[in-house]
Amino acid sequence: EAGDAKDVHSIAVLLAYGASGVNPWAVFESIPGFLSSAKAATKSPSLSEERIADNYREAVRKGILKIMSKLGISTISSYRGSRMYEAEGLSPELAATCFKGTETRFGGIGLREIERDIMRRHGCAFGFAAPGSAQAANDEKATESAPSQVPWPPALAARLVSAVRDGDMEAWRAYVDGMEDPRRQPFAFRDLFAFKPREPVPLKEVQSAPDIAQRFSVAAMSCGAISPEAHEALAAGANSVGAWNDSGEGGEDGSRKSYGAQGLDSQSASRQVASARFGVTDEYLASALEIQIKIAQGAKPGEGGQLPGPKVDAYIAALRHSSPGKTLISPPPHHDIYSIEDLSQLIHDLRCVNPKARIAVKLAAQSGIGAVAAGVAKAGADCIIVSSGDGGTGAAPLSSLDFAGSSWEAALPEIRQVLAMNGLDAQVTLQVDGRLRTARDVAVAAILGAREFAFGTASPLEQPPSLPWVASPAENATRTAAP
Repeated sequence: EAGDAKDVHSIAVLLAYGASGVNPWAVFESIPGFLSSAKAATKSPSLSEERIADNYREAVRKGILKIMSKLGISTISSYRGSRMYEAEGLSPELAATCFKGTETRFGGIGLREIERDIMRRHGCAFGFAAPGSAQAANDEKATESAPSQVPWPPALAARLVSAVRDGDMEAWRAYVDGMEDPRRQPFAFRDLFAFKPREPVPLKEVQSAPDIAQRFSVAAMSCGAISPEAHEALAAGANSVGAWNDSGEGGEDGSRKSYGAQGLDSQSASRQVASARFGVTDEYLASALEIQIKIAQGAKPGEGGQLPGPKVDAYIAALRHSSPGKTLISPPPHHDIYSIEDLSQLIHDLRCVNPKARIAVKLAAQSGIGAVAAGVAKAGADCIIVSSGDGGTGAAPLSSLDFAGSSWEAALPEIRQVLAMNGLDAQVTLQVDGRLRTARDVAVAAILGAREFAFGTASPLEQPPSLPWVASPAENATRTAAP
């Protein structure tokens, strides 16, 4: 019985740690208030208290079923007490006492901090000053003038757009300073890191910009999740500076040449092979410089790609060898990969189609990923991609994204250490993706072991306004790519 258990995640955690049932009483006691507000606003609310409560219970039920399906669990009796979670921000002492068997790699708060937070909320509710409330008030004042508390503040995104479209260095500095503002709420563990001071290296001794660009990639976004125009422009832009671009799952039009007059190749250098094999043909594989096997996606681990039916027009359906208007969902696992030996066989088959292509395998960041990465290296992969939970996704519901993926800040050191212990670190390249925003993020990832860096959300933000990012089916059929 818990008043602060309101959403699907909170209730699912309670079940996973042994609860047989959960009574979120505060939700049900709040319904009359919500209904009164609705009456004042609309004059004639259409739902009764009982119907609202039933809808809430049904939404929570479906949410819990979705969480169970991601883990491959069919019954609530198997899920209850499973403790299949990883904690972030809890001290090891608290985890050992209250959440035995749960991994917590960064440490964090304990019972004292939890008590202080409970007393502060109690004081707010009943109108008295709780211990620590003064400090909380000071913290709130300190953040009042900070940039907007969202991962991609619109004002800073506008600065980025202005910087790359107009070559405005002042706008770029404003974007970087805003993203790295110490007053800004941290959204990732790397936001809490600081560099150790050391003597600077002369710029002439640093790797050249063209060489660095070869380590950059546009992260996988499928043609369909984003518009064909945006998909082609990203590939042409990456090719123009010697960087990589991944096609995402869903195939690619081998005849597109919208940027041919400008001397640019608009074919993706890297082609993705996902669980449903949408758009995968011999021609698609044979022309690739890299073939990427997507085992999991950090933003929505435990699920395959999802493309809603309204996005599947005739063009997208032809690329994916499907029918227009049909929702396309890839299965969570590859049904031909259930072991490292199976993965090795797929890598062998892909090399037979394209002997010159580099083979990359994409994994979702999680505790224990080091052992998986070692197996991938032994299977013959040339590159391991670590995808974290704070990245974006072109087409997926929010319920697939929240509280699902882990952080690459913890995964990269683990992979690097396990590969080194097994003598495999020299034969594979480590790439990272997941909300890379500035050069500081790239530097942190490099220090932790990454050698290549993929940018997802930041890439489409930089495209010209005349180029649609997500277009309607009717627009897809008529628009041509802008230069």
